[in-house]
Amino acid sequence: MPADSVVEQLLQEALDSDLTPEEVCAEHPELLWEVREQWRRCRNLNAELEAIFPSSHGLSPGELRAPLPSSDEFPHLPGYEVKSILGHGGMGVVYKAKQLKLNRPVAIKMLISGRFAAKSDITRFIREAEAIAALRHPNVVQIHDIGDFEGRPYLTMEFMEGGTLAEKLAGAPQPSSQAVETIIGLARGVQVAHGARIVHRDLKPANILLDADGTPKLADFGLARHFEGEAGLTLTGMRLGTPSYMAPEQAMGKASSVGPSADIYSLGAILYEMLTGRPPFRGETASDTERQVLSQSPVPPSRLNGKVSRDLETICLKCLSKEPTRRYASANDLIDDLDRFQQGLPIRARRPGPVERLTKWARRQPALAVVAGFSTLFAIVLIAAAVTFTDWRTRQRHAVERELQEAQHMQQLARWDDAAAALGRAEERLSGLASRDLNNRLEYARHNLAFVIELDRVRLTRLTSGNLAIYKAQADQDYAEAFEHFGVKLNSPAEATSSQMRASAVRTALLAALDDWAVCTADPKRRQWLLAVARKSDPDENDWRDRARDPNTWDDAATLADLASSVSITKEPVSLQLALAERLADAKGDSLAFIRKIQLAHPADFWANMTLGNEFMRHVNKANEAAGYFRAAVGCRPKAAVAYNAVGDTMRRQRRFEEAIAYYEGAIALDARYARAHTNLGMALKEYGQPEAAIESYERALADDANYALAHFEFANLLSERGQFDEAIAHYQRVLELEPDHPEAPERLEQTLLRQRRAKGDSLLGAPAP
Repeated sequence: MPADSVVEQLLQEALDSDLTPEEVCAEHPELLWEVREQWRRCRNLNAELEAIFPSSHGLSPGELRAPLPSSDEFPHLPGYEVKSILGHGGMGVVYKAKQLKLNRPVAIKMLISGRFAAKSDITRFIREAEAIAALRHPNVVQIHDIGDFEGRPYLTMEFMEGGTLAEKLAGAPQPSSQAVETIIGLARGVQVAHGARIVHRDLKPANILLDADGTPKLADFGLARHFEGEAGLTLTGMRLGTPSYMAPEQAMGKASSVGPSADIYSLGAILYEMLTGRPPFRGETASDTERQVLSQSPVPPSRLNGKVSRDLETICLKCLSKEPTRRYASANDLIDDLDRFQQGLPIRARRPGPVERLTKWARRQPALAVVAGFSTLFAIVLIAAAVTFTDWRTRQRHAVERELQEAQHMQQLARWDDAAAALGRAEERLSGLASRDLNNRLEYARHNLAFVIELDRVRLTRLTSGNLAIYKAQADQDYAEAFEHFGVKLNSPAEATSSQMRASAVRTALLAALDDWAVCTADPKRRQWLLAVARKSDPDENDWRDRARDPNTWDDAATLADLASSVSITKEPVSLQLALAERLADAKGDSLAFIRKIQLAHPADFWANMTLGNEFMRHVNKANEAAGYFRAAVGCRPKAAVAYNAVGDTMRRQRRFEEAIAYYEGAIALDARYARAHTNLGMALKEYGQPEAAIESYERALADDANYALAHFEFANLLSERGQFDEAIAHYQRVLELEPDHPEAPERLEQTLLRQRRAKGDSLLGAPAP
């Protein structure tokens, strides 16, 4: 390589990075005198030009910059109105301007030195324009035009209002969620560049621009190169780039080995800085930083910021692996692992094991490794122990993950006890396994299980208590409290809530609750919000679900009938179809035929069988048909007390009292505080001729739920028949307090009061009471 070319490259490195001639010539001491002389000439020229064109940026005497024009000397590019200076470097300046023809703001990047620029500067400038122009992606700054003004090459790009990522960070750690979103966006842009066989080679926060809403975009492709290489622009031994974000192979000056994996490393360095507030390596000088990049391992981010999760730390450190083959194979692989992290799924990256860490240490400390070789036997014992421990940890991790999967499966089947047991086994296995990510997943699974159990309880209670408005109102309140308790803010923007739901591992259960909640609430504003959240959480390409959740057609009988006839019965959610059936029934439509279709398509669905059984129970002579579907519901969920109670209702209607009593007792065995089952058992015992036992059942029902109107009403009926008028009157009055519109309580109360007056009158006359 001719000496003049090497001198030119060394001088260029000093101008671009603000390094001293001594620093850039560390590996070329024979050229120090020539580089120093040319550097001094450039500095003197800069001083002269600065005197002619003063800069408003307040550069320190030690900084070497080409002169920046004042506002009076802004270039008058045809078709543009230059407004101000956005930034500048050693060889270029970036202006903010308005493109007059399209009346839009743009950024104009221009070489200051113009026709006096070195050939390598012009080549790099043109290469940047070609690289950006070849890429079309929302995370890459887009180029609009390229040209030449008075011998000074320039290019125009989209104007980024948000400034640079470096300005935003300012040395402060960012929330993990924000850091992950930023890196995903950047990785998508990098993947597009790699797909065009372009490697950036200078990714750093200062080269990441932000638009008005914070979307990050790749910029400054001045060091970009195609995979095939451009040897004339990158010399062996030259290290172009920024040391703190430079991959080890790039820091070594191996141009031929600097490929896509170098950009993966830089993305990891940016992620590291976003999580900790500082880059992974930063020495007092550029050379010191490069030595750290080559020989040291980065401090784990969690040591600098305790809020960084173990999984995210693992992803970051994988990107920063010294060996390119140990990093992510592509930007897409990095995106996939970050997506899995966001969703709470197991990531694919794995932390280095003890053997791997020992190998890395030996490479960095060969002298100590030789000394350690004299203790081979001891080392073998240590390694064997480490391998055994690692294998045990791996097996334990796999066992914990199986239990978590089992818990999720049991949860989907509504087998809550089995799901809780699986989580209990997972906790036992974790007791000797220090794993932050698994502990976090376990807590997340417990949170989700408690949430879906509570939502299921609300829906069962509504189904248990009947279809009256009072029970729907109670369900409306219970749903609101459940969602608030588990972190879902009501009446927040629908988009924010739907985003939270889409990321949830129990999204299907939450959607089912929203559909049922929308049927229960009487508040139009709340219903509109619930349906909006459901639509955004469950987008529909075929439009059926969107129409079914349209509040404008909520009570339109014709629309509801059309939806029922056009649904793809096996593809759409059963919960939404059943909610539609309930609305159709309220609109006096043929809900029975529709529910039959749903149950036929989903014969093992608990809710479909229960709903169809309830629909048959509305008809006087259909108790036998209802019993079959209720028994099917028992088979679907053997521990659902409501299903046993429902079968008991069909038996009582058919006056098969012994069977009814057995089913009611079965429901109570599953749920000892089930007020409706106690009440129904009392009704069956009364009709079976066991009034004393019936009284005991009514008292137990009211002990469990003092506000259960049906228990008060049936208890009052029995007390009135037995002549216990005062107590009966008190219970009738309580019914009217709870349900002022009760259809029978006023008449029964009047009759009981009349009988009481007659009884008192006969008593005064000495005659026996009737």
